[in-house]
Amino acid sequence: MTTFYIVQPMEGKSDEQIREERSKCQSWLFNAFESITIIDDFIEEPAPKDCKKIFVWSLGEAIKRISRADVLVLWGNWEDDERCTIEKVVADKCGMPIIQNRGEC
Repeated sequence: MTTFYIVQPMEGKSDEQIREERSKCQSWLFNAFESITIIDDFIEEPAPKDCKKIFVWSLGEAIKRISRADVLVLWGNWEDDERCTIEKVVADKCGMPIIQNRGEC
């Protein structure tokens, strides 16, 4: 079974918009590949009260999840989002396969 982690731009989007785009990506993955698991990257828990840099905290949470994946999926206009580009660098440095899709199903 192959485990995928989806990277998508989130800045300036509502939770509903993020989930809708993620759902499209998940449908595409399930149609394109057999026997897969998708790691949920939607971080619902709040940052710790003493957190001074929420961007860094959420990026750390994402990197923890990337560590459990076999393949990174870059979805939509990921290169316009700083967090997405950092997550791609992490995957590159680890030698993780990367798939890109502009959001086309």
